Amino acid sequence: MPVWKFNRGDWSEAYVFLKLLGVGRIFGATPEFERDPSNFMDVIEVLRFENNRANDNVLKFKRSVLGSLADISALSDDVEFAIITSTELSNYAEKLYNAIRTVTDGRRKIEIPEIQNYLESIKFSSPKAPAFTAEQSERYGSKTDIVITTKDSIDHVYSTNGFSIKSHIGSPSTLLNFADGSNMVYKVEGCTEWKMHQLNAIESQNEMIQTIKNDPTLSLQFINSKKLTKSGIDVGSVFGENLAYIDTRMITVIGTAVLVLCGYTDISAESSNIEDITKAVAIINPLNIRNNPQSFYEAKFKDLLFASFAGMTASTPWDGRKRITGGYIDVNRDGEMLFYRALSDDIFNSYLFKHTFMDKPQRGKNYDIAHQKAKWFLAGQQQNETVIKEISQNIPKKGDCAYIYQSEINGEPCYCLNLNFQIRFR
Repeated sequence: MPVWKFNRGDWSEAYVFLKLLGVGRIFGATPEFERDPSNFMDVIEVLRFENNRANDNVLKFKRSVLGSLADISALSDDVEFAIITSTELSNYAEKLYNAIRTVTDGRRKIEIPEIQNYLESIKFSSPKAPAFTAEQSERYGSKTDIVITTKDSIDHVYSTNGFSIKSHIGSPSTLLNFADGSNMVYKVEGCTEWKMHQLNAIESQNEMIQTIKNDPTLSLQFINSKKLTKSGIDVGSVFGENLAYIDTRMITVIGTAVLVLCGYTDISAESSNIEDITKAVAIINPLNIRNNPQSFYEAKFKDLLFASFAGMTASTPWDGRKRITGGYIDVNRDGEMLFYRALSDDIFNSYLFKHTFMDKPQRGKNYDIAHQKAKWFLAGQQQNETVIKEISQNIPKKGDCAYIYQSEINGEPCYCLNLNFQIRFR
C-alpha cells in the first residue's frame, strides 16, 4: 500500500473522526469561542463516503450507547466488518494529535504510519474525506468534511448533517481561498513605462504600495475583480457577479478593503483582522452610506464570510444558494473541539467576524518575471529569455499579484496593478 503523505489540516480531519466517536459528545461554542456547557450534541453515527473506490462506498460507524464509553459498530455498505471500542478510538486520537502538533511546518506533508495502518484497517483510503459527488454536496453541503448523526441537547432531535472542520493544531485554515478571480484590478493613474519598471524593481510589496501612495503623480483607481477566460472565451468578473448576490456594490467594498489591507489608504486598520478592516472601510465609506455605516459594512462583511463558508468561491459561478446543513467544528491548539450551528446566524456570523483575518498570498512567477525585467531595464541590459523561461517553469503562479503591467481598458492603453487576498481563520 502507498504511504500516506498529508499536511496537518488533512490529518486533523481524521483526528476529529477518532475524537468524536471516542468521546461521543461535542459541545457548542459561544461567539467568543468558549464552551457552552448547556449546548451539546451526542454522537450517534458517523458516515464516510469512499467515493474514490468501487468497494466500501459507504462506511458507517455506529455508537452502541450515548456517553463516553461505548462499542462502535463499523459497517461497509450496511455489512458489519468490525467492532471498535471508544477507548481504542480515543487512544488513537491522542496519538494523532501528538503527531500533528509536533510538526513545525504546516505546509509539509507528513507520514504517520501507525495511524495510517489503523485507519486502513477500518477501510479509510486517506485521513481526509474523499471529494463528494454532486448529489452528496447538495444533501450535506459543499464544504462538508464529516457527516454526523447526532442527538441535540436543546430539542432532543436526531438529525444527520454535514460539518466543516477547521483546525488550529496546524497553520490557520482558509475560509476564502485566493484565486485568479480574487485579484482586485486597479488602474495606475499617471504611470509610465519608466515608472512601471521602477515600481516592479522594488522587492517589498508594502514598499511598492507606499511608493505609489507617496508619489503625487500616481494614484490607484479600482476597476473590478479580474476577468476570467475559459477555453479562450471571456467569462467576465466571476467574483464580482458572485458578490452581487450579497450586494450589487459589494465588489467596491472589497476593492476598498484590499487597499486598506495593503496600506494604501489614509485610514489604516489596527490589524488585518476582518473586524479592524471593516472599521477602516466604514470610515472611508466607499458607498457613501448615510446612516450608521459601521453597522452597514459589518453586516456586509458577515454576509461575505457566511457565503464563503456556505460554498461561494472567487472563481466558480455561484447561484446564491447556501449549501450547508449542520455547521462548523473548530479544533483548538489543545485538541478541544467545539461546534457552531450554521443556521444560528447571529452566533456563528459573530464568530466568523471576530475570528478571521485578511491575508496576502505570495506574488507568484509573473511578479518574479516582471521584477527581473525591471532590473534589466533600469540597468540598460537586454532581456535573457533563458532566465525568464527558468522562472516560468520553476516558480508557481501563486497569487499573480503586486506588479505593474501594461493593459487596456475600454480600448485605451493603461497600466494596471492586481492586488490579491484570502480570508483565513486566526
